[in-house]
Amino acid sequence: MSDVTINADREKAAALIARWLEGGITNWDFEDEWPELSDDRAVVDIGRALWRLYSDFPQRPLGGSNLSPDELAVLKRCLEFLRSAERYDPVPY
Repeated sequence: MSDVTINADREKAAALIARWLEGGITNWDFEDEWPELSDDRAVVDIGRALWRLYSDFPQRPLGGSNLSPDELAVLKRCLEFLRSAERYDPVPY
């Protein structure tokens, strides 16, 4: 059962992942626009996890075709979660 409302940071993060999957964003734009200072721990943790899926230098387009099947599955699961109102149980750092 969900008990979280979808907030602006989740919407923004989901939109950025969708742009990544469509090949419509660069690594630099993704990094600059990600709401890393969000009060929503899910957004912060997902951003940290996704950072490992791309190189931050040089600037280049991101796209789903550049990912392995496992990486693509992770990206899609993150997008699905961010679009849901599911509660996030934080992992310890």
